[in-house]
Amino acid sequence: IRTKLRLTKRNKNSGIGVITTTTKEVLGRMDELTRNELKVLLRTKDLVKDLEAEAKALPWGGWGDELLASYLIIMKFPEDLKTFFPFTPCKANADCSTDFALRHTLEFRQKFQPWLVTRGMMTESEDGFLYARGTTHSRSSIVWYQPGLHDTIHEHSYKRLLVHILDRAVAESLSVSDGRIGRFYTFLDCKDFTLKKLPKFEEVKKLFRILQDHFPDRLSALYLFNLSTPAQIFLKMAGVVLSEDVKQKIIAVPNDAEKRYELLSGLMDPKQIPVRYGGQDDFVFSPSDYFGEPTASEDEVLAYKTTMPYHA
Repeated sequence: IRTKLRLTKRNKNSGIGVITTTTKEVLGRMDELTRNELKVLLRTKDLVKDLEAEAKALPWGGWGDELLASYLIIMKFPEDLKTFFPFTPCKANADCSTDFALRHTLEFRQKFQPWLVTRGMMTESEDGFLYARGTTHSRSSIVWYQPGLHDTIHEHSYKRLLVHILDRAVAESLSVSDGRIGRFYTFLDCKDFTLKKLPKFEEVKKLFRILQDHFPDRLSALYLFNLSTPAQIFLKMAGVVLSEDVKQKIIAVPNDAEKRYELLSGLMDPKQIPVRYGGQDDFVFSPSDYFGEPTASEDEVLAYKTTMPYHA
């Protein structure tokens, strides 16, 4: 499976990547492991074997070696099975066992239940500012995000919507790749973006913590379109809580329609590219078509604030 990745020199002010063209073969994580890394994975797999039945009982998107590898990539495959990840609970001293992150995420999925959809999420999404649709040549999912289109209605619904969309994207990628990929590309259009359109920054930091703890190595790349001054200010603020691995995946695309289309068409079929970016996809977002009926009440999905206050 091949995809063209366009990488560029780094912008010294924003720490954001810029574009040159290389071709990289995209494989499943298990295909890329060294012998020593595989040994670490098998030892960690033995540590979490008691979780398998519990994990498989949940809508997970995938439980197995590929999932373990995604966590161990972030942990750098520690031979002593001691790690600094997840960053917040383990950063004081790198003595968390490699199985801790899996147990932590299992608890998160049991209590947050990111697959659930509420009426508030559907209302939050009505303007179509955020959705996952289609896959790239490398079988990663595609997330389209236009925060400038939307004024936050309810901070929790916004946070839950974003987590749900990314969880959905991971599941779709795993489905079309026979469980081998489980990644997504995010295309973030900064047009008309202002800081006032987002939830309060404290809530944004909580969102980043969820994504870093429970979606390790799921982001293929984050491409920024129409990068503006407010967006650059936000990225500098976010840089305090983003890991270096994530920062390396943020790529600014020049404000040139032709170059933007060249980038997109290198990653996906033109039928997957929205008309607004010169492609053929004339999809119009509808919450009822996209989500169907709500599957939970607001009270049900807020219960995690009590049962798992770490993410509250």
